[in-house]
Amino acid sequence: LSYSWPGNVRELRNTIERGCILCPSGKIDAVHLMVPDVSTATVAGVPMENIEALPPMPLAKAERLIIEAAMRRAGGNKNQAAKVLGIHRTTLYKKLEEYNISEKS
Repeated sequence: LSYSWPGNVRELRNTIERGCILCPSGKIDAVHLMVPDVSTATVAGVPMENIEALPPMPLAKAERLIIEAAMRRAGGNKNQAAKVLGIHRTTLYKKLEEYNISEKS
């Protein structure tokens, strides 16, 4: 597995620990690490590799779209969505309330 790690060492350690916890078989795969797959990730229907194709938008709208995408990816699980976003769970709860995003978004 070859992947350029975008975060810091602490984030890498946390991701590996999460993979160990989520992996019942003992073999950690990318799905256990919840590493974003740029080839399939989209925001507002636009693949991440073409993110420049998105029209300019206010930061709040972009943040909302990204949070909604993380919630979909996590199947509505707020804890997993917060981990995917790299934010604390309580921060996600505040953002969900601020943008009136439901678990089923």
